Amino acid sequence: MTHTDIEKILEHVPAVVGRLIRKNGEWRVDYITENIREYGYDKEELINEEVTWESIIHPDDLVVVLRTIDAYEKTSIDVFHLEYRIITKEKKSRPVVSYITANREQRGICSHDIVIVSQATPMACQHLVESHIQQQLVINDIFQRLHDNQLEEAIQIIIDRVGEYMNISRARFCEWNEESKDYRISYEWANQGTELLTDAGAGTLAETNITIDLIREGKVVVNAGEIPEAYKEVFQRENVQAAAMFAVYRNGCYHGFVSFDERALQRKWNEEEIEFLLNISRLVSTIVARIDTADKLKISQQQIKEMAFTDYLTKISNRSKCDILLNEAIERAKQGKKIGYLVFIDLDDFKIVNDCYGHDYGDEILINIATWLNEKYETPNHAFRFGGDEFVVLIDGDADVDLKEEIRRLHEKASQPWKAKDKEFTCTFSIGIAQYPMEGVDSKGVVKQADVAMYEAKRMGKNRHKLYDSGLDSLAKERLNMETILSNAMENDFQGFEVKYQPVVDKESGSVRAAEALLRIRHEGAAVLPGEFLPLAEYLGFTLPIGEFVFRKALKTCKKIVDSGYSDFKMIVNLTNRQIQEKNILAKFEKIVKEVGIENRNILISYSEKNALENFEKVQMISNQLKEEGTQVIMDQFGGGSASFLQLHELPVKTITTSLSLIQNLQEVYAKDFAKLIIELCHSMNKKVCVNGVETKEEYDFCMKSEADYLQGFYLYNVIKETELLELMKE
Repeated sequence: MTHTDIEKILEHVPAVVGRLIRKNGEWRVDYITENIREYGYDKEELINEEVTWESIIHPDDLVVVLRTIDAYEKTSIDVFHLEYRIITKEKKSRPVVSYITANREQRGICSHDIVIVSQATPMACQHLVESHIQQQLVINDIFQRLHDNQLEEAIQIIIDRVGEYMNISRARFCEWNEESKDYRISYEWANQGTELLTDAGAGTLAETNITIDLIREGKVVVNAGEIPEAYKEVFQRENVQAAAMFAVYRNGCYHGFVSFDERALQRKWNEEEIEFLLNISRLVSTIVARIDTADKLKISQQQIKEMAFTDYLTKISNRSKCDILLNEAIERAKQGKKIGYLVFIDLDDFKIVNDCYGHDYGDEILINIATWLNEKYETPNHAFRFGGDEFVVLIDGDADVDLKEEIRRLHEKASQPWKAKDKEFTCTFSIGIAQYPMEGVDSKGVVKQADVAMYEAKRMGKNRHKLYDSGLDSLAKERLNMETILSNAMENDFQGFEVKYQPVVDKESGSVRAAEALLRIRHEGAAVLPGEFLPLAEYLGFTLPIGEFVFRKALKTCKKIVDSGYSDFKMIVNLTNRQIQEKNILAKFEKIVKEVGIENRNILISYSEKNALENFEKVQMISNQLKEEGTQVIMDQFGGGSASFLQLHELPVKTITTSLSLIQNLQEVYAKDFAKLIIELCHSMNKKVCVNGVETKEEYDFCMKSEADYLQGFYLYNVIKETELLELMKE
């Protein structure tokens, strides 16, 4: 059945029907019917993630709903219902019932089909919804059985399952033979007490008036007691009192029919049943269209295997194929006493492309990368799309390959722009490598090792690679522990997160003029530094909500200080690379500014030299808009060697904060002169300078003699809590 066929079935349901997919802890609406308008939303808003599924659930119900779904996922219960409230677009609360069907694959839950019914829906309509839900379960069951069986059994599975569901006397599929001008019963199902026509010696059926009507109308529906005169002979011969018959087509041409026969006098077909059976006939037509012309009853096994082992988007081998070929490669390597490698590739910052430009752009990048990998790694090597933005390259033990050179070439290719439609994007590779065969490590273990190594490469700063070693196992456990901490924090209003502050001192007066907001996590009594959790937070997609949390918390602290009499005090908030790429970041910030009630002049938005260079046009646009709103911009970590003074001059930056490395080696002959030069050049462009990383008396003395405007570092002030900062300002 085509995607269009499925959608047509669902659009007839008198309720909201959709499919939810969860990845990395975030829910995404894969599709949803037009009936969502009942609650004020447009279906495209949810599919394009302009509105999230979680956001339309009443905040008081959200945690219970998510926890209940999680609880069912861990059991074998796949069909259940939930009662909760939906917040309409007009901000009104509407009680609903959601009927949910979990779709599982070998690796666990892959999606949830959901039917949302208003609790105000009339009981008759709810009964209709229940019927549609049962029909959807039948279709899900059919697809599951098709997945588990050979396709030559597909039509029989459909006939059997629909016959059982409809509880009719007989169901059959008859194919028209143009040469003999008759029908052959290819597949048949009969209820208990009903004889199969094929068992009764009626394996073929003559052409009748019904054939003409089927070809002309596409369907023939006869209720009990309403048999047309032209049909009576056929109905009496087959002992049928009512029937629903639908034409089946092969490549657009009439091929035969499916018939659902009833021997009971009371059968009256309703519109819902007719629509359901019509869609079933379309499903049969889809399968028939794939039958080989030389043998209409045999499906091409090779085509089925290719579909099962080919990624639907990129058309290269998929995860299932990887598992098979990796097992074979491990066995060959063992027998030949050779070494092979599994290279696990994750695209850096790919989510930004999807979020900012749409999935059309992201999909095209995935296709381009897959095509290149597939062309580069031919037999005995192999490339696979593992899922999402992850790829795997299998380097066979029989291949004469220089691993270091291969990794270098992968990084080199990824550093070049990938084209998508009318734009170019940079998606570098974080690469993990695992060696095989290893004693006691099966194919899943090899993949896990490469995945662990890949994450370590990403944690090291992206665009890196890492060869797995056993020492990474402890890091993997730490990662799992940190992932749990972050997920719990996301689900519990950032519990355990702390925003602390490091004061910035005016060099001449010695007074505190500003403070930089810094995020920490408090876990089991100890502080966890950003370097330990931010890479994972970004990988899990938590960066944006964390950034908003820090921004709101920092502005509230700043407001307290300003209201206490320090009207010129400024709060520095760092902007991450992910936030720079966010489409609506400025609108979100402005909303928080108004919510807190603070003036823009008290805010300093800071981004690093590296992020400014990588996103120069976007940073320039953001900086200009912030300037118009009265918010000053800082470039942080300047002097690390990434950006030029020409680029600095083109940005509306009022203050630069120097790189930590600028004053760390003052004992070197050139170091002091270089630091002075940086400060003088910045002043020549009318930009103030804050020297960061002042940690020793020697560094402090040098800075006090320099032309720097502001100082920051542990020699002056440690990172302190909000209460300590408020007390400091009083002093």
